[in-house]
Amino acid sequence: RLGEQGVELDSEGRFFAAFDRDFGTTAELAPASYDFVIASGTFNVKQDESEESWANYVHNSVSEMFAAARVGIALNLMTTHVDYRYDHLYYASADELGDLALRSLSRHFVVDHSYPLYELTFAAWREPWQC
Repeated sequence: RLGEQGVELDSEGRFFAAFDRDFGTTAELAPASYDFVIASGTFNVKQDESEESWANYVHNSVSEMFAAARVGIALNLMTTHVDYRYDHLYYASADELGDLALRSLSRHFVVDHSYPLYELTFAAWREPWQC
């Protein structure tokens, strides 16, 4: 069957997970209800939020994503290693994501900063054999 975005879903509707919410609200995702939870470009625009409050929002959202995933998560963010910054955008560092993973997610993670865009990809898994 097809979900709202035209993505094919399994019989329990768990193939596609989307975070579509306003800043400051809490998603009600059942724990371990998806195999993977993926966010692409979701956290790049912070608008007028302070750097600190948006970082807290991102960290809390990533923790919620991981709690909802049975296997793991993946997301991309703009990197702090850029040649120009815009005030309304959020830039994350590899250190920040590594610290978040080790503090509250899993030690099984990777930060890919190898491609030529001014962004990075972060992925974390529950078990090393799932990487």
